[in-house]
Amino acid sequence: KNLTEQQIRASLWRGEATLCNIEFEPQPLQQLVYDIFPCALEIVSARATEVSVRIPWHHIMTQSIVVVVHNVEVEVLVHCEDDAEWEEKVAAMQRKYLRSQHSRTERAPFNGGAFEQMRQRLMDGVQIQVSKASMTMKSRHPRHVPSHIAAVDGFCELQEVLKVQGEDIIMSPADVNRDPCCKLRDMATFSVEDRLLQLNKFMKCRSFNVLPGSCSTGCDHAVKEFMEVPVTLAFHVVQQYPSDGTWSCPFVLRSALGFEFHSPLCVRTCECQMRAFFAIVMDVGRLEEWRLSEDLLSKGQTLPQAAPGSAKAEPLVDTSRLARQVARG
Repeated sequence: KNLTEQQIRASLWRGEATLCNIEFEPQPLQQLVYDIFPCALEIVSARATEVSVRIPWHHIMTQSIVVVVHNVEVEVLVHCEDDAEWEEKVAAMQRKYLRSQHSRTERAPFNGGAFEQMRQRLMDGVQIQVSKASMTMKSRHPRHVPSHIAAVDGFCELQEVLKVQGEDIIMSPADVNRDPCCKLRDMATFSVEDRLLQLNKFMKCRSFNVLPGSCSTGCDHAVKEFMEVPVTLAFHVVQQYPSDGTWSCPFVLRSALGFEFHSPLCVRTCECQMRAFFAIVMDVGRLEEWRLSEDLLSKGQTLPQAAPGSAKAEPLVDTSRLARQVARG
């Protein structure tokens, strides 16, 4: 967003580029992370003090592209299922996401898209390192604000209700032992019998912390910190793609996520803060039902009328059907 030449340092020969003091456009960023970011959270702003990219040109197909990010700050707005305007925006993002999946189908390896296969391989193997990141959550819903008074229907003033912080974060390909690796071949295993390509990924946050928002609670027992000390949090991600051993389909058939805390988790809070926290968690989880919802896709969408004698235009469908057909051979 509003990037200038002074913010860019690059050397294509060495495969290095650095962007300083950058601010991301919220809407394109929301669309980019649509398939992994909670539907209930609207990105309001996002910025980073520095983003560096290192591309190993001489080993582009065997080693990871490394992205290093410093001091990420993201502000999001929490929505609920009664937000009709946000529901329409999510439906629009959903349709755009499915169109991009259809486009990927046309460029997929089994349709002769060798470039798409290479792009997918590079993206799967990207290693991301983040020095520090924080996400501030704001809301207009009274039930998200800690209070010993029963929440009323409607909206209140926009308030900061929660803050999530992390330091020394790494997202990397992993081998079968769940250890980070930089070579792409170590992250993949192929099952001949099931015709599935399995990719292993690893994420670790050395210092993870959740804090109450700055909103006023009016409670003498409200705490300033939920966790006595930050904890180390690790995620293990396993994704399976249809494959014949040479080419792979760009659609995920199965995905598994496991996480573990590497240190004891000690939490303290007042009842009003706990009630507000779980209200946020439940509302965010409830809106995940919008993802790939056929009812949501049909809202606000007017299909063009087919000309006499022409084939009927097909509506957008869940592209996982195609992935299953490829897997069956």
